[in-house]
Amino acid sequence: ARSIPTILDLAAVLDTALEKELRRAERFGHPLAFLLLDVDRLSDLNLSHGYGFGDRVLERIGIVMHTYFREHDWVARHGEDSFGVLLPETPIAHAEPLAEQVRKMVEERLALQDHRTEQAVPVTVSVAVLVADTVDGPITPADVLAQAEQALARAKVGGRNRVDGRAASRSRRIAFLSGAAAEALRKLTPPGGSRLRRPSGATGWGPTLDGRVLPLRPFDPAA
Repeated sequence: ARSIPTILDLAAVLDTALEKELRRAERFGHPLAFLLLDVDRLSDLNLSHGYGFGDRVLERIGIVMHTYFREHDWVARHGEDSFGVLLPETPIAHAEPLAEQVRKMVEERLALQDHRTEQAVPVTVSVAVLVADTVDGPITPADVLAQAEQALARAKVGGRNRVDGRAASRSRRIAFLSGAAAEALRKLTPPGGSRLRRPSGATGWGPTLDGRVLPLRPFDPAA
């Protein structure tokens, strides 16, 4: 099934692919990466340039993504202004640079023109990156999507037009959060996505294997 106006798979297809690839990664020990891209300020673009403008943005991004990724990658619509990309057998070292390349490509090549004013309108996306060198435990597609949406919210709070891959970039071996840990992290984020007050010296928040969420501190080689 394909979505209109983009030619990409529907969200239901992505859910099925996520379930399949999670189980395959768990069974064979393959790495697995997931990207969630969201068009920045799409509602504002529609209000400023007409609601057909937003459809043009989504269609252009959909075409680019359909041709950019590998044949065995899964690319689909997710929500009204988001795209999900499932990258089987893709390690941390490849996933985050790939996300940055996509973000930069959209910023540099997808400026559209408002036909009423002939003004160039810049288009940007924010990207969340989740990577697991190994998948441990009964992780569900809903767990992955919930974590990706949390990472995407951080990218938006951080200024938009950016990649949030902090979890992927700080560890060579990570696992997707379990449902319990994801729920704990969600509860730490107040409505509106405001920044959390964290202890002095901490760089963020991260999960433990037993489902808790604790402050992250910079890596100390001497520790």
